[in-house]
Amino acid sequence: MIFLLILLFFIGYGIVLYRKKDFSTVPFLLVLSLILIAGLRKNYGYDYINYLTNWNELYQFSGVMHSSFDKGYTLLALCFKKFHFGFHSFMLCISLVSIGLKYKFIKKLSPLPFISFLIYYLLFFIINDMEQIRHGLAIGLCLYAIIYIIEEKPIKYTICCLAAFLLHSSAFLFFPLYFFRKINLNLKKCGIILIGSLLFSQINFMSILEWVNTILIHSPRIAEKILLYKDQNVGGILSLTFLLRVFVFLLYYIVVYRIHPDEIKTKVVLNGYFYGIFIFLFLNSVSILAVRSSAILRCLEIIMIAEILNTTFENKVKPLQWISLLRKKGMEQCVSSSSVYYKIIDKCTNVTLVSYISVAFLFVYYFYKFVSLLFVDGYFSYFSI
Repeated sequence: MIFLLILLFFIGYGIVLYRKKDFSTVPFLLVLSLILIAGLRKNYGYDYINYLTNWNELYQFSGVMHSSFDKGYTLLALCFKKFHFGFHSFMLCISLVSIGLKYKFIKKLSPLPFISFLIYYLLFFIINDMEQIRHGLAIGLCLYAIIYIIEEKPIKYTICCLAAFLLHSSAFLFFPLYFFRKINLNLKKCGIILIGSLLFSQINFMSILEWVNTILIHSPRIAEKILLYKDQNVGGILSLTFLLRVFVFLLYYIVVYRIHPDEIKTKVVLNGYFYGIFIFLFLNSVSILAVRSSAILRCLEIIMIAEILNTTFENKVKPLQWISLLRKKGMEQCVSSSSVYYKIIDKCTNVTLVSYISVAFLFVYYFYKFVSLLFVDGYFSYFSI
């Protein structure tokens, strides 16, 4: 089974990097393999036949306008077809751009690129780049746009977001992230926002959308989507997905954000991830928006977990960093006391231990989700050996 072989390669290569104490490299051959597997697959996954049918039915521009797929994706497919490219050439181009953008995003922002790429493979590769390719490509564009948020390049950011929206409409909720880049979050503020969104989560927005469409819009496509998704839910406020997101948010806040509260990258990642939690909760009654829109921001976990580990490594090697940080905050008198000094060292040790245990727990969950997905009918048979 090729997915398990790739996982074994990840583990073996990770052991080599661990001995070298260097997780900064991601094998190019591994990235290329994922691109080829995603781009050249055949009769794999639940959406494959839908993409192939859409491709075969495209002959002219009118087909773009009447397609049930997002217009940007369908127009892109029509352009490839007009230039006499085959279906798999188109799919290969999609996977190249989608995975390539995620790889560049990881290399640019992750302190431990190998760890980040492993999380991407376990949690997002099969779902987004093997199955929901429109969504996967939109995610790639949105993640790469985060680089432009950090560099404060609003025009390039807007272009990426607009392209993502044209490929998958759920990406429109990603647009406001640029305006959250300088917001300082604290746990009290987050708690109030989540309680407020919890109240709004009880509103059935799907029923409201159905009523608005019936009275005002009269869109057959919206009616079709409502019929398809209105009876689905995302598990409610106590779902494991929601609780794990809150857990990752708190872990990142405690381990990373409190040490680097003024770094714009840290703010963007923390604020973006919390915004994803808010979307997931606020739109709980509209499953397709809650899952697809917040999934874009959940991908920030691939950076967050790497930063948590990296910060933990640094604090374990240099525990006096906590002392210097307290001194910078005007706490010289407290630090001068030997008893307080040892308490701070003990706190550093406790944070390190909790961080390691928490990350280990998350990786157990990632591996479980990955392996369980392989045994879903239609997945495990792909490239069987």
